[in-house]
Amino acid sequence: MGATNDNLRGSDANFDAFQVKLMNYFHEPSLPFPITDDELREGDKNQEKWAAAYAKCLDHETKTTVTVLEKNNARKTFVAWLSLMIDKYIWGNDEISDDQRRALGLTVKDTIPTPIPAPTSIPFMEINTQSPLEHNVTLWSNTAIGMKKRNQKKPKGVILALVRWDVSEVVPEVREDLKNVLLTGDVKFKLEFNYNQRGKKVYYTACWVNAKGETGDWCNLTEALIN
Repeated sequence: MGATNDNLRGSDANFDAFQVKLMNYFHEPSLPFPITDDELREGDKNQEKWAAAYAKCLDHETKTTVTVLEKNNARKTFVAWLSLMIDKYIWGNDEISDDQRRALGLTVKDTIPTPIPAPTSIPFMEINTQSPLEHNVTLWSNTAIGMKKRNQKKPKGVILALVRWDVSEVVPEVREDLKNVLLTGDVKFKLEFNYNQRGKKVYYTACWVNAKGETGDWCNLTEALIN
């Protein structure tokens, strides 16, 4: 796990407070890791250079283009050392808890994936039949139950739509009567028909599918004429 966090990348003021806390921690004699004297001496030297250069930039009388460049270079060197020590002795040490890492100002990544819920919304189907022998289908997502406002995009957590459809002279009694199955990642798709099917009805239903393959409830049967 890398030591990438806002305090290493953030403002000079945040970084300065962060490095003081870390250096005090590294100098603690009862630490549960064997940081070497040579490493501490290098860290102290980097800290001294950073502190001196940063102080010059805080004083408007000594802040110049040269001192700003000196400060930036000192910070770059210090950050590289801190990153190495954090990766080596804090992230890489099982005896240090995540609470201790957070107390030091480190960003602890969540290692437990957020569960993916099954879809709870039902798609609304809109079928445009103006083009001869074509149905242009749009799946809308209801923003809330009972509201007419809709979004032309998949709900959060949904990656696909499962569509069942069939050309039939009778109204299907059950969903399984719809023989054709389409799995699509688009909320818009087109179906094409042949001339012999002109004047017949197509029946549709659809549901949302998440990344785990779980499906939500199916929408009501929708019918459209082939022109």
